[in-house]
Amino acid sequence: MTAAAPEDDDLEALRRSIGDPRRWTVVIDFDGTLAPIVDHPDRAAPAPGAIEAIEDLARVCEVALLSGRALDDLVARLGRTPPGVLLVGGHGSEARHPDGTRTALTDLDAATAALDEVEATIRPLVDETAGWIVERKATSVAVHHRRVTPTEVDRILPEVRRALEGATSSAPGFVVLDGKAVVELRVRGTDKGVALRWILDRAAARADLLPGRPDIKPLVFGDDTTDEDAFEVALELGGQAVRIDELPSATSARFRLRDPGRVVTLLRDVRDALGPDPSVGTPRAAWDASDAGGTQAR
Repeated sequence: MTAAAPEDDDLEALRRSIGDPRRWTVVIDFDGTLAPIVDHPDRAAPAPGAIEAIEDLARVCEVALLSGRALDDLVARLGRTPPGVLLVGGHGSEARHPDGTRTALTDLDAATAALDEVEATIRPLVDETAGWIVERKATSVAVHHRRVTPTEVDRILPEVRRALEGATSSAPGFVVLDGKAVVELRVRGTDKGVALRWILDRAAARADLLPGRPDIKPLVFGDDTTDEDAFEVALELGGQAVRIDELPSATSARFRLRDPGRVVTLLRDVRDALGPDPSVGTPRAAWDASDAGGTQAR
């Protein structure tokens, strides 16, 4: 008996809804959105054509990658830094501008001691040879269990969760969040919704770059619970949100694409619809590091 094919997605409807990409600030998650989900975070790689698609799109509109990964890890997974693309890592704790300048958006020093202690508590609870992965990030500790047997997850995960929840009152304040086969302790107030507002502040100059088009809105792509904060902000501001999921799931996003390959197809199609040399300003000027609202460091 063959498995049922995934239900169709909203690719055609999205093409029509997006129209001219110069109307949008495009914000894209990495894992599960530009890169297929894999059994170990270190094995993640962009879907075929993904980097080329976002580079081409960045020539006509603002494009930002918004990931839970630390910036250095995100760059390593991308393979190269796409020109003209703003990179925001750690769920919005740090940003890398196209000129290479970095901006800290969260006080990372305040969280370090508490996260060190949590990491030291968690590691003895899990057996990495059984498939557990403890991933330390700048503003969080994530415990992955995609490769762990269901019996082992049922036995160990409650203890892991108790340890994480026990640290939520530590300074500067933390929350525990669930994702796809992962539970994570993260600094409170560091989420993709807050990060999206910061990104859109940077893109506000678009009205000057493209006279007559003041209606630029956020278009956000993501695949997991951590992207829902950004979806809600995008919709609040009159933009659109796209959930990447093989089958329909509970989400505030109004559109769905099946997998990262479909994301690449959509990005390529909306860019190609403009033709080879569209009349456009210089979108990447919005990602200039000046007045970025954070601590800059090369």
